[in-house]
Amino acid sequence: MSVPENIKQKRPSCFGPTEIRALNGRYYVYLVTYERPPDGGWMKKVTGKCVGQITEENGFVPNANGLRYLASSPSSYSIYKYGAYETAALQCCGMENRMRDAFPREFPYLKVVSLIEFVDDPPSSLLLNHCYQQSFLAVQYPHLELSSRKIGSVHRIRIPPSMPERGRIDTDRSCAVQYMKEIYRMELSQKLSLGGLSGDFTPQSAMEVLNSIYRIRTPASDLYMLSDYSALAGKLLSAFGVSFEPGLSEASVVQTTIK
Repeated sequence: MSVPENIKQKRPSCFGPTEIRALNGRYYVYLVTYERPPDGGWMKKVTGKCVGQITEENGFVPNANGLRYLASSPSSYSIYKYGAYETAALQCCGMENRMRDAFPREFPYLKVVSLIEFVDDPPSSLLLNHCYQQSFLAVQYPHLELSSRKIGSVHRIRIPPSMPERGRIDTDRSCAVQYMKEIYRMELSQKLSLGGLSGDFTPQSAMEVLNSIYRIRTPASDLYMLSDYSALAGKLLSAFGVSFEPGLSEASVVQTTIK
């Protein structure tokens, strides 16, 4: 079975040479190396492990082999999604500070799991780890272990009854992750409404746009944007009261300002 062009276009670039194989109507990605036979002659292709599959709906989805490879090769990702994670965090500095004070050791996990579930809504813990590896959160909070077991334990963290805003949210009010996700949603919805954009965007679609437009490149930490969407980005950032300064080259942190 031949591989359609639209599937080939979704081939991941972070693994080096790969090949796509069509099996039973599905498209799997395999690592590829090239070796010269001991007796000389032409280089021969050697197919390695399967690292995931490509679907038309979700693009490349890594499997356990792919996630292990990415976790052991942080340099595989030099471009990180940035805009949505930074914007959402800037809207909720007070809430994040309270959670950091209440859970100093677990706060990095709480923030990463909450933000990725809110922004990306991954359908599984494997994909949550994949989203983390591609996000600026992996630069801010490197080397987090996001196994299924760890994510489950993060979801079991409960907040105290005295936590502000707890009475306003509709989700499980004791679950710290659900609490943080709901605060992100409430704050962003309010800003979109005040900015006159609630009819055009939901909080999630606004975050998707900002993640698509604003990326960060490491190790230089240069922030850049897709200029074709500058007008749309400007409207969203204005509504959220955030400005990003492109072209910075700080060693580890990209500066942002709140108007």
